[in-house]
Amino acid sequence: AWPDGVWLAELAPVDDPDAVPEAVLSALGARETVLRGAGAEELRAVDRTGDDPLVRLTEHCAPRRMLLLLDNCEHVVGAAAALTDHLLTHCPRLTVLATSREPLGVPGEFVRPVDPLPDPMALRLLAERGAAARPGFRTDTDE
Repeated sequence: AWPDGVWLAELAPVDDPDAVPEAVLSALGARETVLRGAGAEELRAVDRTGDDPLVRLTEHCAPRRMLLLLDNCEHVVGAAAALTDHLLTHCPRLTVLATSREPLGVPGEFVRPVDPLPDPMALRLLAERGAAARPGFRTDTDE
């Protein structure tokens, strides 16, 4: 469905809302954050000095049919909304999927609330992910 790729931009580590476009641009050029995509080498080859990240991001996305996942938008929701609105206006073949605890409020937005996992499933997932990240990790219910 997205011949030019599916890309993940993790916004949790972004502290400054003004840094959101650069974080997304970096995700598009970083192999470790790409799920599947074409054009990463081309993007890395662009001279990044002095260019506006929003302009570079728009130029990269405009000709492509791709899915951009913006994960953990809630702490930079205004910046994520502004970026999404700009990209969707200038990149007609782009689809954006954003995860956030609150809607972005952009035109055409479709909000799909996701209920929390039931406690037993949530604890099991926490235990699995914790153990994968840190061997020996245990939850209180493991004992």
